[in-house]
Amino acid sequence: MKYIILLSSILYLVSCGSNKLPAIDRSKLVGKNIVFCLTEESRSILVEKSGLNLGETMQPNNVEVFMYSVMVLGKENQLNLRHIYNPIDAKITDNLIVADLKSVKWDFGFTNAVMKAELEYTLRDGTKIPIIGTYKTMGGGTKSENLLMAMIDANGQILNEIAD
Repeated sequence: MKYIILLSSILYLVSCGSNKLPAIDRSKLVGKNIVFCLTEESRSILVEKSGLNLGETMQPNNVEVFMYSVMVLGKENQLNLRHIYNPIDAKITDNLIVADLKSVKWDFGFTNAVMKAELEYTLRDGTKIPIIGTYKTMGGGTKSENLLMAMIDANGQILNEIAD
C-alpha cells in the first residue's frame, strides 16, 4: 500500500501542468500596433479527443476564445494587441497577423491531458508560419479553458517570431 501511494505521488508531481504564460520579448514589440484576425474557416474547427476521458463539454466558440487569448497576452505583457474580425479593417500602419486554426487535438494520458492547437499565421507580407500551441494539465478541464491556454501559447510564439 505504501508503494502505491509513493508511486501515485511521484506520478502526480512529475505530470503537473502549468498555467504560466509564454515569455515574450517585449523590447522589440513595445509601441507597435499588432492586430490579430482569425479566419472565417477557423470557426468550424472542432476539438478532437483521444485517449481515456470522462464526460463531454460544449465545443468552444473559437473566435471568442481566440479574441480573449489576444486580450490576455496584450494585458499581461503590456503590449498594444487587438483582435479584428476582418483583415480589411486593419490600418496600413498595423502589424497584421491572420491566424488560420487548422486543428485542435485533446490527448488524454494516464495522468495528464494535452491540448494542441495547430495554427498557421500569415503576416502582411504573405509569409506563412505554422505553429502548434500546447497546454498540458492534470486531468481535464473544459475545451474552452484548455483551448484558451493553447492559443495563448501559440500567439506568444508568433509574437516572438515577429520580434526577431
